[in-house]
Amino acid sequence: MDTVDSSRYECFHCNRLFQTPVFEVAREWGCVRFDTEPPNVEIHGSEGLECYCSRGCLNARVSIVMAREQTPVRPPGIGPVEVCARCGGPVDMARVHLTYLASGAVKKGLILDMFGVDYLAVVCNQCSKSVPAEAPAVAAVGASLME
Repeated sequence: MDTVDSSRYECFHCNRLFQTPVFEVAREWGCVRFDTEPPNVEIHGSEGLECYCSRGCLNARVSIVMAREQTPVRPPGIGPVEVCARCGGPVDMARVHLTYLASGAVKKGLILDMFGVDYLAVVCNQCSKSVPAEAPAVAAVGASLME
């Protein structure tokens, strides 16, 4: 990947330079607040792994990225306890845990306005071995990329 100016991205699949929309695979640390209706996801930390110019490029790379992360794609539900994609053990969704997701967003100035999220996997804290220090949470709710 070459360095590009801050207003553009380079697609990890086709190497095309683009601005918006942006599709990405990311890992996030967060928890689910079940005291709201519908439940809200609080994001405590996020790291984009790769970005793409289209849904097609994202779909072409998801399995490669997840294999590199040593995490099978096992989409979780929104229950209070879900299954760790790595070991099959329980993940307490109300506590901070690692989540992998694919998302799409439209760039509006300095803000990315998300229009779709597909949760790819959740990982228990024993398997992830790294939960970031508590940080101010950002609530996030989004529709599926598949809709």
